[in-house]
Amino acid sequence: MTTPINVLIVDDHPVLRRGLAQIIDEDEALKVIAEAGSGPEALKLMETTPVDVVVTDLAMPGMDGLELATRLIKHEASLPVVLLTVHKNERVFNEAIDRGVRAYLLKDEVVETITAGIRAAATGEAFLSPSLSEFVMRRGNHVAEVREKNTGLSNLTPTELKILKLIAQQHSSKEIASQLTVSYRTVTTHRSRISHKLGLTNKQSLQIFAIANKSAVLSLKGKPT
Repeated sequence: MTTPINVLIVDDHPVLRRGLAQIIDEDEALKVIAEAGSGPEALKLMETTPVDVVVTDLAMPGMDGLELATRLIKHEASLPVVLLTVHKNERVFNEAIDRGVRAYLLKDEVVETITAGIRAAATGEAFLSPSLSEFVMRRGNHVAEVREKNTGLSNLTPTELKILKLIAQQHSSKEIASQLTVSYRTVTTHRSRISHKLGLTNKQSLQIFAIANKSAVLSLKGKPT
């Protein structure tokens, strides 16, 4: 018998959690192993509970689902997170994808999509509600436009690209130096070279560019070696 995919459900409404659990448990390949009513409770459960996929609501008091996803993925980059939301918000959608959320589902479509979303997330695939296809298309168009307008992106070295992505995620030079185990001065030198290649004039303009074009920056691939 195949080992089921262990699922943690996070939602501050008990009735909604139970309804979601019932839908998920109808799939023999899935098993709701735990439930949490808040982000902090979920983080605590994760310390002792073997979870394969986390399904979390977006709108929760205190720590919302996006912040919870960010913390979980930061701790374990490969952990699949499925985010549920009532609102069709393109900005939040892009932010969730940028942060590493594997599946993004609208609650009014959850009955038809939740099990497929969990299965896809567990195998490393992305899964989105069908009605979000327009967001995906615009996201792809934006990425293409940024690359076309900023040809210097293709000239970045692997290290420069890594630093640019960290800047897009709003890490300071000190934090980047720590993550890459290099000196602060080395990071500032790389930042200067990145700015030159992109035709940017100062530290602030590089940061503004990286954050404003976060989706495109994070999707960039390094040059083949």
